[in-house]
Amino acid sequence: MLIDKIINNNVIFSKDDANKEIVIAGKGIAFQKKVGMIVDEGQIEKIFHIQDYPSNKNIDKLLAEIPVKVFEVTDQLIEFSKILLDKEISDSLLLSLSDHINTVLKRTKEGISIINPGVWEIKRYYHDEYLVGKKALELIEENFSVILPEDEAGFIAVYFINATMNSNSDEVYTVLRIIQEILTIIKYHFKRSFEEDSIYYYRFITHLKFFSQRLLSNEQPATNKHDSDLFEIIKEKYVNSYECVLKISQLLKEKYNYIVLKDEMLYLIIHIERLIYASDV
Repeated sequence: MLIDKIINNNVIFSKDDANKEIVIAGKGIAFQKKVGMIVDEGQIEKIFHIQDYPSNKNIDKLLAEIPVKVFEVTDQLIEFSKILLDKEISDSLLLSLSDHINTVLKRTKEGISIINPGVWEIKRYYHDEYLVGKKALELIEENFSVILPEDEAGFIAVYFINATMNSNSDEVYTVLRIIQEILTIIKYHFKRSFEEDSIYYYRFITHLKFFSQRLLSNEQPATNKHDSDLFEIIKEKYVNSYECVLKISQLLKEKYNYIVLKDEMLYLIIHIERLIYASDV
């Protein structure tokens, strides 16, 4: 590989074997080097492809502003997230999250902090991603001697939520709002709170995440004749949970113009029955 462009001592542009433009980061990788010289592969710390960032027209300027140490910490965090979340995380997250962390470090030095109004919902409904955010705070304190507030763990968690559900931040917060609205209806309908440490609560929240994402994309599940027949049986057996689902359906129709089909109502009834009565149905 040859050096096509030097951003700073630690970042260069080059091309991979398929002749696609790449960015290479490594401490001192461009020190005393010139365009056209061979890249010292022993100094490469991270490679990412330009096509992963099609909307960023000022990528070279952005790269020049981010210290290699920030890239290293971000990369370490991404590797941690792959293990904890047990999901594939695109390397394209490296630049956007590094930029965020670098911005937060600058902002903190200036004494500026931003409140995250959704941090408690993120902590409750995206627990694992929130733990990645908490790990980020630990890594930042260890490497930069900067202590960040819990709100920042929530902001960083959103990056990983986005990365695993192919959404944007606005959609994540809308999903959180929908989940909270549904839980509020259930809470008032049954006049009781939930055991948030129970496996039934965890499963229900997981179901609501996917349900809310389908709602936002207006994606209806495939109908199933067997489920339709089962729905008639279940609604008669679990009348209270069925009535609760009718209230949820009404809210979603009025507020989001979303029609909850019988198949979805069926699974909501079953989840709610387990959530409230903690028994197999």
